[in-house]
Amino acid sequence: MIRVFLMITVLTGMLPLTQLQAAELVLNGSASYYHLTREYYVAGLYLPAPEQNPDAILSPDTAKRMQLVVSTERWSPRKWAQQWQNNISINNDNLSADTQVQQAIMEFTQFPRDDLRRHDEITIEYQPGGNTRVLLNREQVIDSSGVELFNYLLNTWIGKLPPSREFRQNILQQDTSDAAEQHRRLLLTHEIPAARSGLYSGWISAERAAQQAEQERQQQQARAAEREAEIAALEARKQREEEARRLAEERAAREAAEKLAQQRAEQLRQAQAAAIKAQAERLAKAPAKNNTSSTTAMVRSPDILAAEQDYYLQQLQWQLQRQLEADVSYPAWARQFAQEGLVEMDLELNRAGEAFNLRARDESVAKLLISEVQRAVLSAAGKIRINDGLEGQQWPLSVRYRFSLQDTPQPALAMPQPPKSLQVQQAAPAQQVPLRQNYEDAQRERILSSVEYPKAAQILKKKGLVELQVEILRDGTLGAIEDLSNHRHRELTQALINAVKQNAPFPPLPAGLSDSRLKLNVSHDFKL
Repeated sequence: MIRVFLMITVLTGMLPLTQLQAAELVLNGSASYYHLTREYYVAGLYLPAPEQNPDAILSPDTAKRMQLVVSTERWSPRKWAQQWQNNISINNDNLSADTQVQQAIMEFTQFPRDDLRRHDEITIEYQPGGNTRVLLNREQVIDSSGVELFNYLLNTWIGKLPPSREFRQNILQQDTSDAAEQHRRLLLTHEIPAARSGLYSGWISAERAAQQAEQERQQQQARAAEREAEIAALEARKQREEEARRLAEERAAREAAEKLAQQRAEQLRQAQAAAIKAQAERLAKAPAKNNTSSTTAMVRSPDILAAEQDYYLQQLQWQLQRQLEADVSYPAWARQFAQEGLVEMDLELNRAGEAFNLRARDESVAKLLISEVQRAVLSAAGKIRINDGLEGQQWPLSVRYRFSLQDTPQPALAMPQPPKSLQVQQAAPAQQVPLRQNYEDAQRERILSSVEYPKAAQILKKKGLVELQVEILRDGTLGAIEDLSNHRHRELTQALINAVKQNAPFPPLPAGLSDSRLKLNVSHDFKL
């Protein structure tokens, strides 16, 4: 069985095992950490006295130590960074406001310069009023002020999404099973292999040696320009070859991902075309359902029915994509780890507004970004209206969203245009008035039903009438918002603005209206 052990201790530099054992902390609980059926380490949490309450454990007044002993034969720096970045991000809702703590988190996920090996030991310790220290094989790696860094790491064990429920329970309360007793003996008697002592300082020394070698190379270049030119040319050639290899690998991976995305897109188009054809054929065979009761009504051809079904499906696709863009929020941890990229996702949507069979076309995109699009799809699916004219009970669709650290806007969405058989002529002026009024009343009701009275404003007894003018474009896109009341309580005005934005995008303007945009007045009287 491969074993990994992690220890967090109050240490500076190297301490002998006897001093580690003499620390006034007891083993609170222990567990094995697995990832995809592979065991990476045995973990131990040490506290002044047994404790099961996470809030008490996370308190800055509590001394604590985490112990991690590596049990896998090889833990690469890339795997280390991936696992810790993912576990930290999903178990901590907020980023630290302290830039030094942010830097310490990044250093922790990136400090291994080479593979960690079985029996290597990582320790993290904190004493009240002191700093959080991280050590590798009892050599200090990181010294971060306060308890924040410690708690960010400890939350990966006892937070909302720990490695497993059993792992969290065993860390918070030592069980009496044979496996737990074996973990306890391993943690309390673990010794650093002599060959791995001074591992971190060796890495640092190697880096410094490389820097020194570069300085010497430059000095030699001044004394022996011809020889250094040859060395530089050789090094440049090696770098070009390595760069060419890297670019070739990246190009091959990109082409493979693009090919797969194109295949998925073609599969979606074929599935939609097949669905449209089947729906049109069903409609053509049921003329009584598709014609008016007039005896002069004409049966629509399969081509016309197919064009109508295609329009309804593209309208559904457009609504879902538009609502998705309104619901997506860039994950804070994804920004912290500089993750960006295009997420394309295929899915099925049923008439009940339920999305299922969600599949990302490119699995190499960061999981945090894929998960956010999945969440937004499920949210957006329940907010859109499915046209009654669309046949069937479920339909294949797709969405896309590009996450950009520069917040590049998403490509503009063009609203699908109906075929001639579905085009509605512009209503007469007298008929446009009720069309416009009904639309405005419906959107005003939607907005006002979602207004929330700010709690702080209620406590401070702030009240009054707020009035806005809201611009809605032809396709339902939210335009400008103008404050007509100039209310002295800005939080009340913002509450109404938030309700407007929460309901955007709005349904497109009625087809019979001549307006290219509407200006809707919305007012709400905040009363105590």
